[in-house]
Amino acid sequence: FRINGLKRLMLNNNRLTVLPESFTQLTSLEFLDLSYNKIQYLPAALAAPYGSPARTIKATSNSLVSIAPELSIN
Repeated sequence: FRINGLKRLMLNNNRLTVLPESFTQLTSLEFLDLSYNKIQYLPAALAAPYGSPARTIKATSNSLVSIAPELSIN
């Protein structure tokens, strides 16, 4: 999918287990809420320059096992 200009995406409470590769198309994304899902891995595709330049990724209350090293945790 291609959505130009999308800055905030709220996907919380959706029982997501994985994120699609198409997240690399969200080049204007600044805030991504993935909280309260069942995601186990945050891929490098969420990090600029690989894909989305989201400055804030909220991923609380998931089943995270690992996070791509390209994503810095503050």
